[in-house]
Parts: sequence; C-alpha cells; structure tokens
Amino acid sequence: MASCVAQNRTPHTPGQEGVQDHLLMEALYKSAETGAPVALAPAPARDATRGPAPDQS
Repeated sequence: MASCVAQNRTPHTPGQEGVQDHLLMEALYKSAETGAPVALAPAPARDATRGPAPDQS
C-alpha cells in the first residue's frame, strides 16, 4: 500500500475488500448465534472489490 501511495497509483486490493470481509464475519457470527443460515447478497462479479490489475512492467 505504501508503494501505491508513493507512486500515486490505485492498489490492486483497495479498502472495499476489507468491508466485504466484515460483512462475511458479521454473517458468520449471526449464524453461530442463531444456529440458522444467513443469506448474503451475491457479489456483483468475480473480484468485484479489487482494483485494477498491477502494472507488471
């Protein structure tokens, strides 16, 4: 992340991916507490929370 800031470029894994992790963890805790499955909205696309692919040059 520090190199992205220093080079003024968007990271491949932006902060939105962490938000998705929180949603999943919240659903897991709720399911464990209630003993019932928890429905989550499907992801809009594969790797939808990722930024652009890193420059390999």
